[in-house]
Amino acid sequence: MLERYANIITHANILTQTHKQATDFFVNEKHLGFVAFDAEQNMLVYSYCPQERETQGGRVLVKHADFSVGCFVTTTLLLRCYERLAPMTPLEPAGRHLLMYGSKEGAVGLVLPIAESLYRRLHMLQSRLTTGLQHRAGLNPRGYRAVSRVDRHGARRNVLDGNLLSLFFSLGLVEQGEFAKRIGTTSEQIISDLCAIAEARACL
Repeated sequence: MLERYANIITHANILTQTHKQATDFFVNEKHLGFVAFDAEQNMLVYSYCPQERETQGGRVLVKHADFSVGCFVTTTLLLRCYERLAPMTPLEPAGRHLLMYGSKEGAVGLVLPIAESLYRRLHMLQSRLTTGLQHRAGLNPRGYRAVSRVDRHGARRNVLDGNLLSLFFSLGLVEQGEFAKRIGTTSEQIISDLCAIAEARACL
């Protein structure tokens, strides 16, 4: 009876030749993706989209994001997110899942899917913080987070840097207002966005 199910079916693969040290699923509501951490300290996010031409009829996974994590990731853990359906209400389980990863250097990080509108607003803030703040030792956060090797799909920098965005809390009220005004929003809205992301980690 067991022999009927002893089969492995390959639906799609990745064309890049880098060695993958850890892989896991990436769940965002009804969308399922795949996350891979390679030996060059990069994180790559893929999805199965057979309707797109570049997938060769679904035989190749589509890369949606890449990000340099700066460490050698060896283990991952998928956890369910939490969210508030209305202000001042208890946190409830959401359809999204966050991915926790650990490295052999002892580093721990989180990868969290967010809404498109939230991503666009925080991406503009991240760009302003990158150019408007003085960074440690003059290092460029954008260059540090760029992947070390670009494949034939090109760079897909669709990941926000949580460490950089958290610097917004260390700014004074006047500076917060100035950065928010430059991207067409308010400091209260940005703080609310960042707090919502923090609440999604309530499972920890």
